[in-house]
Amino acid sequence: MPPTAVLGNVLTSAIAVLVGGALPGLAGALVAVPATVALGLVLDEYVFPRTDNA
Repeated sequence: MPPTAVLGNVLTSAIAVLVGGALPGLAGALVAVPATVALGLVLDEYVFPRTDNA
């Protein structure tokens, strides 16, 4: 995957844009997707880390 690709699925991104747009308007909608991706990365890395049992 190229480093510029947004991680996550389309449904998560759509919900993030709708919620972000409802709260502070257009600025919220534009910031919602990167904020959602950042939150997902933090959750994957620190809250629910994967363990290698190979």
